[in-house]
Amino acid sequence: MNFNLNPLGRILNCIPGDRVPYRPGESRIHQIGLSCNPLPPDGYGGIETIITNLTRGLVDHNIPVTCYAPAPFDIDDAEFYQTLPEPTTGPKDGVDSANTRTHLSAVTEGLKHRIEPGDIVHFHHDEHFSYIYKRLRGSALGRRVNYVETAHWTNVGASRNLIYPSQALKKHVGRPGETIPHGIDQSIFSPDGDRPADSGKYVLYAGRITEDKGIHLCAEAVASSEYEFRIAGPLVDETYAEQFLDDVTYLGELDQEDLVRQYRGAAGFLYMTQYVEPFGLAVVEAMACGTPVITTGYGGTGETVVDGETGYVCETIPQLRTALSKLSDLKRSDCIDRAKNYDIETMTNRYITHYEDLYAQ
Repeated sequence: MNFNLNPLGRILNCIPGDRVPYRPGESRIHQIGLSCNPLPPDGYGGIETIITNLTRGLVDHNIPVTCYAPAPFDIDDAEFYQTLPEPTTGPKDGVDSANTRTHLSAVTEGLKHRIEPGDIVHFHHDEHFSYIYKRLRGSALGRRVNYVETAHWTNVGASRNLIYPSQALKKHVGRPGETIPHGIDQSIFSPDGDRPADSGKYVLYAGRITEDKGIHLCAEAVASSEYEFRIAGPLVDETYAEQFLDDVTYLGELDQEDLVRQYRGAAGFLYMTQYVEPFGLAVVEAMACGTPVITTGYGGTGETVVDGETGYVCETIPQLRTALSKLSDLKRSDCIDRAKNYDIETMTNRYITHYEDLYAQ
């Protein structure tokens, strides 16, 4: 749903005062997207997936939401403020990117015309809060709205109200905040449905292809196993990928339907990240499809995967080889049951409670 801008005059006429409390069911949540993907994302886009899932959950609870993002937009019952005619290409750049500055300038103008006292502006990028808050705080209205930021990586912005998707990320960042794990659409990521004819004969990695994901470790370990190694995702670091791409099956960037098929058919999902993974959305998606996970357990993956039950936690190539040899010992039903803890409804309810605890006073 698109809307026309309201007159700017009401901002200038606001009387300065204390921040206005959030009014449940009446105040609006303003979700600030990124410049590089629409909502929902077209292919890879973990942050945009979470914004989409949370927005859908909120509108299902009759909470008004406006999303600020590039076109196109496809979230029923949410309002849309278009910031760019199409997404930018490339990484999720900070405010030094010209396209990102254009996006954030449009977000700022949209907020000036749309926010009301008591609304909540919800950020999803560490630099977006500083950029926009700096431009709103001088207005009377800017001082009467509320702000939160979900941390999607190890860098966080200046917001005092942080939300972390894992305890591990919160500990790593070292700043106070609420922990709310991400939620996935389990009507999509489920074990029921089509799967490849060679199910059970391959293991899978899905995500961006960069060295910090530890894909080279997986390729070396799988080479001496009974499995084919399939990789899906954006080829971000081509030089790095040259180490192993000739020895694996590269599927490219899959659409959601094909990705779910690959999840369902995989004997295991490999996620050997070499850093504090903020959450690891793909790990939960794989488990929801009944696929056990082999991971380092760094960051959020150590909280979602139960070692020896829904997957294996390991760090070295010999340990990874051993884990591959024991995948058949795990029950796919245990993976599915574990993933049920990470659904949209649970995530949404916790966000609603957090909004109210923070600001409905």
